[in-house]
Amino acid sequence: MPRRHGQNAGASAFWHRAEDQKARDGKQGTVKQRLGSDSQLAFAHCGLTLSPALDPVVSPSGHVYSREAILEYLLTKTKQLKRQRARHDEAAARRQEEEEERARSRDDAALQSFEDKQAGGVAGLVARREEETQAERQDRIAKAKFIDASLDGNREDIKRTSYWVPQFQPEHLEEAPPPPPRRPPSPMTGAPLRAKDLTPIDLVQDGEDAGRSAAGARRYVCPVSRKQITTQKVVFIRSTGAYMLKEVAEELAFPTMTCPVTGKRFRSSDVLELKSEASGFAASGRVEAVTYRPTMT
Repeated sequence: MPRRHGQNAGASAFWHRAEDQKARDGKQGTVKQRLGSDSQLAFAHCGLTLSPALDPVVSPSGHVYSREAILEYLLTKTKQLKRQRARHDEAAARRQEEEEERARSRDDAALQSFEDKQAGGVAGLVARREEETQAERQDRIAKAKFIDASLDGNREDIKRTSYWVPQFQPEHLEEAPPPPPRRPPSPMTGAPLRAKDLTPIDLVQDGEDAGRSAAGARRYVCPVSRKQITTQKVVFIRSTGAYMLKEVAEELAFPTMTCPVTGKRFRSSDVLELKSEASGFAASGRVEAVTYRPTMT
């Protein structure tokens, strides 16, 4: 007889010592970790190297990258996509050949059946009946009876309830995987990205941080207000290559649609909001990392 559920492991209303210790050690259950400001990507830091961007460029999504890092990434991804497309084309050609071969086999079987009926006549039918064994004869009769019964009744009902019957087994067709994308994805958003979509940006470094190395922490200022940029919203004008705080742009640039840094006019489609640094406060962005793990309950 089967065991009662009360005798199974984990069926008790309390945890055993080992289970309680596992829960205390954090080895089960979803884990959440609060992200501080040191876990956030600082403004104008490369999304690939996570260090201050060298020869910085801006993507259409508003992320800043080092030119060398993003071009190397795009080149590597382009080569990978080229190999994936070659494998995909080979698989598609192989599936097409298999489908054509199955179609030819069906046509040959139908033609052979027709020729046997027309050329063999009664003599050929008798000869085939004499060659088959007793087991084959019984199997043929059983199949014929089943087919007759299925034709008399509802074939769909029989197919649903007797799906294991050979006549109802579908042919295995390998599903074609989706083709790889034509362009490499952005490392931050996954959207298609091209090298010509990158726009250079002239960053103004804070005077107090001017002597720090390229690998050290850098701070940048708004070229108009000279305020240090941390978590404020920043806009970038692609046609002029200038950037500024959003509050400054709303006051000085947007009313006249003239860049206060270069003096050139721009259109609203040229304005792009850059991804700014987040702080440890929830209002600034994503401040919690979650890792799902199953529990014993």
